[in-house]
Parts: sequence; structure tokens; C-alpha cells
Amino acid sequence: MSRIPTVDSTYYPIPYYAALFKGKWYNIKQLIGIAKEAKLKNHAPIKYQIEISAKYWESIFRAEGITDRRKQQERIVREKQTILDFLTGAENSGKAWFSTFYVTPDGKEQHDVVINKIDDSKEGGDWETDFQEAINMIC
Repeated sequence: MSRIPTVDSTYYPIPYYAALFKGKWYNIKQLIGIAKEAKLKNHAPIKYQIEISAKYWESIFRAEGITDRRKQQERIVREKQTILDFLTGAENSGKAWFSTFYVTPDGKEQHDVVINKIDDSKEGGDWETDFQEAINMIC
């Protein structure tokens, strides 16, 4: 298809979808994908914060009769791995962890082990709305 060029018209008509490239929506959509990929490659989400009291380790050492400093360190590493194994993995969903605590005379709780789940429930990620907007503009 061709037409005679005039002052305000081109020789070949510009298709309607060319507005995607002029308006930069195509570029924005590409950048969102690149940004999400970089975030996935460079971001390590932390699911749990585990707080362990020094008294917890002392009670384990006392119960198991461990006095050697090197063996105590090995036991700490083993116990940490046991806790991580307990918390992670699909087969471990729905499990419960029981830990002891007491209340001080001023009313504060003193825990041996506290496991705090870090909220990572953001649906779709940081760029979800931007990505939807770019797709809608392209459509």
C-alpha cells in the first residue's frame, strides 16, 4: 500500500502498533524483565530469623557432658543444621517447634530459642503491577 506523501504524511502509512515503540512501552516491558532477572540472580531471600540463647547451648553441653571447646563448636554446628533441616523443605510444612521460656520478675519473657518467620508474602513480586501495565499497553 502506498500513498502520495504530503507535508504531514509519510510515503508508507505507519501501522497502529508502532505507537508501542514510540511510546517506549515495549522498552519498559523489556527493562522490567531485565530488572526481575537481576533481582532473582542477586537476591537471596531470608525466610527465618533464629535467635538462640547462650543458656540453650550451655544446657545442651551440660546434658551431653561436652566440655571440650572444639566438640562444643561441632555440637553447635550440628544443632544449627538440625534446626535448619526442621524448618526447610516441602516435607516439613506444618511442623511445630516447642521451646522453653520463663518470665522474669519484671514480666519479660526469656526464651531459649525463638524462630521468627520473615514475611515474604508479597504476591507476584515487586514489579507485578508495572509488568501488568506494560502488557496491557502492548495489548
